[in-house]
Amino acid sequence: MTAKFEPGQPVVVSEHGRSYDGEIVSVGRSLLEITYGGRSRIVKFRQDTQRATGPQIGSGTYFQTLEEVAARDREIAARIILSDCGIELSPRRKFTVEQMEALAKVAQTFAEEEG
Repeated sequence: MTAKFEPGQPVVVSEHGRSYDGEIVSVGRSLLEITYGGRSRIVKFRQDTQRATGPQIGSGTYFQTLEEVAARDREIAARIILSDCGIELSPRRKFTVEQMEALAKVAQTFAEEEG
């Protein structure tokens, strides 16, 4: 998935297991700069991997767009519903969020009929 990034675009930055609201400050050919967590400091990230460059390498600092965060939250919610219904999706198969939500809706229907 190739995202188009723009200055002023809100993002969520994950650093050391914590999430911070951030904003894209500038966009270059391969790098972009983001400020986050109420800091005046600007951190550079690679556009292709969405990971921080420089001394943060290896610390797992990365960013997601608000759309990516929303899709992740929808996927987690669908997986929880499926798990509650006794359904585990194979990690070998890639499901879209829409497919998982449809499966969860069907599973909920059967669970309601049984209950």
